[in-house]
Amino acid sequence: MSAFIVALCLASGALLPVQAAVNGRAAHLLNSPFRGGLVSFGGGFLILLILSFASTRSWPSLPAIGRMPWYAWVGGGVGSLYVVSIILAAPRIGALQMLVALTVGQAISSVVIERQGWIFYPQHAITAPRAVGVAAVVAGLILVRL
Repeated sequence: MSAFIVALCLASGALLPVQAAVNGRAAHLLNSPFRGGLVSFGGGFLILLILSFASTRSWPSLPAIGRMPWYAWVGGGVGSLYVVSIILAAPRIGALQMLVALTVGQAISSVVIERQGWIFYPQHAITAPRAVGVAAVVAGLILVRL
């Protein structure tokens, strides 16, 4: 299962430059990065709705959905920031620099979040191999900016 998850992440990562280009084009055609992002989320909503109906036998009740904690809704807001960021960044700095910069942000925040055990992640110490891995990602950003 772990190999499948890694392969899924690699495939999804390979599609991120495509997402940035398509979202950027939508933003250009609609004269707004926010409207371009809205189109992106609309398409994603439709796909997830279809998949949810196809793969779920029963749905939670509206009161159960209403009782979800506030933080369960934060992911969409973070996603919207990400989508607008790639819409703005991709045409200005290119796909490679954009994605490496995103990866640096993810690596640094992941190390801190896991070190502290925040937001439902188990605690992981910042070991030498982890620190070197993050440093290598930072070095990668420096290199692709040259």
